[in-house]
Amino acid sequence: MAAQASTLELILHPLRLRILQAMTGRTMTTAELAGLFDDVAAATVYRHVNTLLDAGVLTIVSERRVRGAVERTLALVEDAAQMNAEDAAQMSEDQHRQAFTVFLAHQAAEFDRFIARDDEAAMPLFGYGQTILHLTEDDLGDVQEQLRAVLEPYLRSRGGLDEHRVSLATLLIPESTSQDD
Repeated sequence: MAAQASTLELILHPLRLRILQAMTGRTMTTAELAGLFDDVAAATVYRHVNTLLDAGVLTIVSERRVRGAVERTLALVEDAAQMNAEDAAQMSEDQHRQAFTVFLAHQAAEFDRFIARDDEAAMPLFGYGQTILHLTEDDLGDVQEQLRAVLEPYLRSRGGLDEHRVSLATLLIPESTSQDD
């Protein structure tokens, strides 16, 4: 359980979560990554990148010398930052609350950054909503498999000039099965 708690603490740090999201589907140098976060000191970004490298969540895909320093190109290790059903089952209620709070705070911060940009051209790509599904556990597996198949072509940049990175968040909360509710 202690290892799970440290993994949670690693991933659920707000800046590290932003770093992981920025790295999803692409490679970047540490300097390029630090340039994305104009609200955070570069040294702070470098420190958190090193923490993620040490934990095996990020990996170095190449290095080259630039003006006497070594420039590292980084990539996200596939599924290293993902939590599966077994991991979730091992979490305490407080850990779930913490994870969910960080998730919601991260979504709110992404929303705030988007709205502050006042980017009319990006508005057609923006949206949020909620729907109710009627699923068995087997149905959920099917839905997740189909979503993976649909989303797979869009997880990596195809290099188009008109291409935009869009964050897609999902949240599944089963409603009560009690007839009294």
